[in-house]
Amino acid sequence: MKRLLYNAFLMLLPLAAGAQERAVSDRAFVENIVSRALWMGTDNAAGLAVQPVHEFNTLDFSYGIEDGSHALYQEGTHTGDFCFDTRGALAVGRMQLWGQFSYDNITVKDSRFNTVLFDPFDEREVFYVADPNPSGFRRQVYNMQFKAAMPLTRGMFAGLHVKYTDRIGAKQVDPRSESYKYSLDVRPSLVYVSGSNTFGISSFYSNMFERTVPTLSNASEIQDVYVLRGLGNYVSDIVGSGGLSTLFYRSNTYGGAVQYGRDGKLLVELKASHSSTHGSESATQPYKLGSTAMLDAGFGLQYLLPSGKISAQASYRSTDATEYSQIHNLSTGEYEVKASSVTANYSGISASAAYEHYLGASDSAPYVWKFAGSVAWDAKDDIYYLPETVFSYSNLSVLLNASRRFSFASSVLRAGLSGGYKLAVGSNYEYAGIHAADPPASDWYPHDIEILGASCARAGVSADWAKAVKAGTSVNVNASAEYLFSDKGRLFASVGLGLVF
Repeated sequence: MKRLLYNAFLMLLPLAAGAQERAVSDRAFVENIVSRALWMGTDNAAGLAVQPVHEFNTLDFSYGIEDGSHALYQEGTHTGDFCFDTRGALAVGRMQLWGQFSYDNITVKDSRFNTVLFDPFDEREVFYVADPNPSGFRRQVYNMQFKAAMPLTRGMFAGLHVKYTDRIGAKQVDPRSESYKYSLDVRPSLVYVSGSNTFGISSFYSNMFERTVPTLSNASEIQDVYVLRGLGNYVSDIVGSGGLSTLFYRSNTYGGAVQYGRDGKLLVELKASHSSTHGSESATQPYKLGSTAMLDAGFGLQYLLPSGKISAQASYRSTDATEYSQIHNLSTGEYEVKASSVTANYSGISASAAYEHYLGASDSAPYVWKFAGSVAWDAKDDIYYLPETVFSYSNLSVLLNASRRFSFASSVLRAGLSGGYKLAVGSNYEYAGIHAADPPASDWYPHDIEILGASCARAGVSADWAKAVKAGTSVNVNASAEYLFSDKGRLFASVGLGLVF
């Protein structure tokens, strides 16, 4: 804990060092700064030296909720998130710096079918343990990251992006668990400028480790669990009385990206990564739960207009899951792998395009009116080979929003409206195994495909108010609410208090 606090203090140093009078006075200024700093949205930190980010500092406290039954079982019917976030950008000599520290305390109610994992939606860890008992989940997230960029020669720039995340989770009802998960991401990068053309290259390495311990509060009542194989297929096990022991997940990811920019207005990025993840039970007599190999590829485009911005992105992900046939060698006390095979594939593709337009921009205001719209395509196609099981869906979504910024003598008020619609193009879940009558195949996946494959509308409102308290510093209060309209419905709301300086 002392190390975490020390790292948090280091992350705050750029903020303290940059606390001086500047143009930033409200959240709209900060959002505009980040949106128009094209290299901030890429894997290449060196680009910050080519296109510097205007200095800013923010300090925010917020509380957000999600409430309603239009949610995947593992998401729960209610989520509360208390968040502290501070971030800032500044120049120190010829070096450009950006840093962030955040802390989230998350409470989930009525979550089901996740006994052990901090994040059950991480497809690197598809071999995990589930149970049907409704339960609360408590989670804490510590996130620390920084970007640094500096010139090497007249046209060559170097950069580094480092991110460390520490996560702690605890299931509240038997069978319980405590999960400890960390990840470390490192992205070194280079940028070369030749006239109006900018060329970038970056590499990526990530190490993830999760240790989770299944436990019981009432040791006299043994709990049945499902050790998942995928899409409703499982093997039975228990927690308690010599059942499941500590589970481990280890993952390494390697990747890279290339970027091309022109005239400080156009930026294109292509990136790809490959991760290898292994799950096991017990440290003294390791038993392989399974392994995954994930290929992740993406494309991004950003183009600045005099009064707006166009952006587009697309991604493809394919994960092969491998199971092992093992025997217990009584003489050595170890499990030996006799055979292995790829038993499932999880693949998905997404693509989106967005446009932002500003009216009334000036030296003292990022805009008076802001209009934005986006369209997105999202598709999933998962298969478990034997017994053949399929889980697939595809959706088309449209989102629109508008906001108006009102300036007064020493304060700024911004109000916004948003709305959208998700059209379900198709969805399907078919299970042909021997567990068709059991909860994973009869309840869990049918429920999830109903949620993911449902057409629904959403509408929301937002407002934030900034009051100048001294030169270059303002207090910000903000609130938002959005409702998703479906047969079940879900409310998203948040309130926040912060400083911009």
